Amino acid sequence: MDLSAAGVSTVIWATGYGLDFGWIDAPIFEERGYPRNTLGVSDIPGLYFVGLIWQRGEPSATLIWPAIDRPHLVERMAYART
Repeated sequence: MDLSAAGVSTVIWATGYGLDFGWIDAPIFEERGYPRNTLGVSDIPGLYFVGLIWQRGEPSATLIWPAIDRPHLVERMAYART
């Protein structure tokens, strides 16, 4: 599928049981295998994370906390588009 032709500008990859970053081909991983990020924003333009442990606090990786992390990421994504 040609994502651009289909009008797709965002892909949300959600896993439920364990971390799998094998689909990311970018030099953003630290020595323990976690993606380097600042509050979910990576060094790669357009690549963001939500639900990582210790993203903003210990509960970031729980089912409830990503809703608290989300407003910050939405703001950063909107800012990046301008």
